[in-house]
Amino acid sequence: MDAVAFLREHHPFSLLADEEMAEVARSYDTLEQPAGVYILRQGEAPSQHLHVIHSGAVRLVRDGQIIQVLEESDCFGYPSMISQDAPSADVVTEEETVSHRI
Repeated sequence: MDAVAFLREHHPFSLLADEEMAEVARSYDTLEQPAGVYILRQGEAPSQHLHVIHSGAVRLVRDGQIIQVLEESDCFGYPSMISQDAPSADVVTEEETVSHRI
């Protein structure tokens, strides 16, 4: 399944009008990462993107403790992106993960 079709099936993208979805289609890129990659780091630079997991999983780790595991269609990065504050947790790939960065 291509990224745009995948996104269109999941909230909040399923709520977008066609012209809004076209803007998303022009602005995303796809990341394929092996297990153990830090996508965001707690206390470091704010996220510049919303990330949507297409396949695989990431774990959110705060102060060395796993606080949540996110899987297919889950989003991350937006709290830091919106607030422009440092991420409150590390985001680490749990397994090989494909995500779309918008």
